[in-house]
Amino acid sequence: MLNVKSHGTGGIGGGVMAKLIQSSIDKKLNPIEILTFDKISFGVPVQKSGNLRMKAVGVRPEIGSGVVNIHIDYELLKG
Repeated sequence: MLNVKSHGTGGIGGGVMAKLIQSSIDKKLNPIEILTFDKISFGVPVQKSGNLRMKAVGVRPEIGSGVVNIHIDYELLKG
C-alpha cells in the first residue's frame, strides 16, 4: 500500500490521497504479467527414457501476509 503524508493539513486527507493514488496506479499497472507459461515450462532429461517435458497449464496466486505464493500446475509430456 502506498504511504502518503499530507503536508500543511495536519495529516488530514493523507489516507484519502493514498487511496486515490493507489487506485490510479492499480488501474494502470495491475495486473502485471510476471510469468508466462513458456517461461515456466521446461524439459528434464531422463536417463534411458529420453526427455520429460513439464508444460505449465495453470497458475494460481495465493496472497498472504507479506508474501505471494504462486502455485503452478504442470502437464507431463514425453519428448
